[in-house]
Amino acid sequence: MNKSAIILICVIAATATAYAQDEKDLNKTIVVEKEFVPVEIKAVKPVAQPKEAPVTTEKVQLRFSDRTLPAQFEPHAVVQSPIAYPDESLAKFRRRGYLDFAMGNYLNIVGSAGYRIIDKEKTSLGVWLQHNSTAADLINDSKIGEGAPYSDPEKQNIIDDRLGVDFNSKLRRGIIDASLGYHFSKFNYFAAIDNATDDDKEKQGVNDFRMALGWRNLDDAVTRYRLGAEFNYFGFDYGNLKSDNLDGLSEIDFRLKAAISQVFGDRSYAGVDAAFQLVGLDNIATGEPQLDSETFGMVSLTPNYEKRTDNMRLRIGARVDISFNNGSTFRIAPDVKFDYAFSDVVSLAVDATGGNTINTVHNVFARNRYMAPSVQLPTTYTLIDATAAIRLGLIKGFSISPFVGFAATRHSIVPTMPFSPTTGQISYADIDLNGLKVGVELGYRYGSLVDFSAKYAFTPQDEDSGYVVDDNRAEHNFDATVNVRPISKLNIGIGYRLRALRTVSSVNGTEDGGAVYSSKLLSNISNLNLSASYQINDLVSLFCHANNLLNREYEFYDGIPAQKFNILGGVGLTF
Repeated sequence: MNKSAIILICVIAATATAYAQDEKDLNKTIVVEKEFVPVEIKAVKPVAQPKEAPVTTEKVQLRFSDRTLPAQFEPHAVVQSPIAYPDESLAKFRRRGYLDFAMGNYLNIVGSAGYRIIDKEKTSLGVWLQHNSTAADLINDSKIGEGAPYSDPEKQNIIDDRLGVDFNSKLRRGIIDASLGYHFSKFNYFAAIDNATDDDKEKQGVNDFRMALGWRNLDDAVTRYRLGAEFNYFGFDYGNLKSDNLDGLSEIDFRLKAAISQVFGDRSYAGVDAAFQLVGLDNIATGEPQLDSETFGMVSLTPNYEKRTDNMRLRIGARVDISFNNGSTFRIAPDVKFDYAFSDVVSLAVDATGGNTINTVHNVFARNRYMAPSVQLPTTYTLIDATAAIRLGLIKGFSISPFVGFAATRHSIVPTMPFSPTTGQISYADIDLNGLKVGVELGYRYGSLVDFSAKYAFTPQDEDSGYVVDDNRAEHNFDATVNVRPISKLNIGIGYRLRALRTVSSVNGTEDGGAVYSSKLLSNISNLNLSASYQINDLVSLFCHANNLLNREYEFYDGIPAQKFNILGGVGLTF
């Protein structure tokens, strides 16, 4: 099917994805719990494929929705969890499909649709679509009056469509998982100087195709194994040198994964994880007016031993990376995790991991569509990324978890300055970073009425050092959400995000092989949002989401402004 046909399907369908829940639940069957859940879009360090952020980011559980969301698109898509209720008493709530649609100011439009075509106890086949678009006037006349270089500012135009199919089947000897996904995006580099040429007004196009197949035996087996393969094609329509009509960079990312473990005695396990990754780039724009291609890859082996008891879990392992045509050939890093519950109210968690991460173009684009589109990114090596946390639950429903961590990396990629007003694109610097983080997590739940969570992390930054939580490189990172359900049909959510003292750096080489660093601070991100949903009946719900209630002006990246106050309202259907 050609690109035009795919786009037409996405537009007619009015859109947008069924977000499956956590990766471990990716292929369960579908019922929609009708709650509007705002998605805070942020760069995180996944603990599993397919998406990799820089290796020094916070470690959180990867959700399928993280993979399917555009990373720097301000409107929040409506998130549904397509799951099945296993309890027969809940069968009347079962739904096979859903459709949600919302519009707001800045001509923001989001929508999602999904349907479970096959819905059997051991086999499921579902299809989903997602649409996001905007036409936002973010560069106003006052910026021009202040001496900004925008001669004729353009609106931020984005069209982002995704189509996916997921299959899962439980057989007598194991479970098979398969998925297909296509992502099409069309957008402009709206922050660039308008040179009044057709080339500069042309919108960038992206085609992103993914397919994956996996097999795993049943969890009750003494010898457990899993196998998987993944293929991802990503391509830009054009590269940095637009005026020369050069083809854009294309990337092929192929991966094989396998793991085997053996049970010994009472909850002891020994095994090895293995992975192979091959990346091919074509149409790389070099420093000269020519194109280049490159192929590189890596083999990873992680032998490990794990022991579990009623109050303890210990994993001891080491990751060995063997690279070819990709920097240092041999790397080794720890893979250690330890959890211990001293009592019902006090527990300790420690982990220390590391290893190589190939920074693929499609992963970086997932969080920053305005990246320079014709570059080869370095492979990041994490010597160690360690965190220790204590969890205290002294009061019913309330928990507090102070933590401290440290990371040392080589060839980390971070957004660099200066912003290029000629192209409207963001480049990434290759910097060795060491950094510390200190913080605390809070949580409180009062039945089904109130659910509160908050996290603060202090990550001091310098020109050439710091623990990178995300691309912002902020020293103060705070996130809080509270959900209140005063009546069964109404849910109200309030969220706040702060990123303060955000550092952006640049690095230039010297004649003696050294480096000269410079940096500056970006404006703080202070984002307050409010959401509400009301379930009219079993079929229909209404929802609304208001973002940036404080109407603050800030930049996602140096030179890339964000939307000010914006609101979305819409309707959801389940059937």
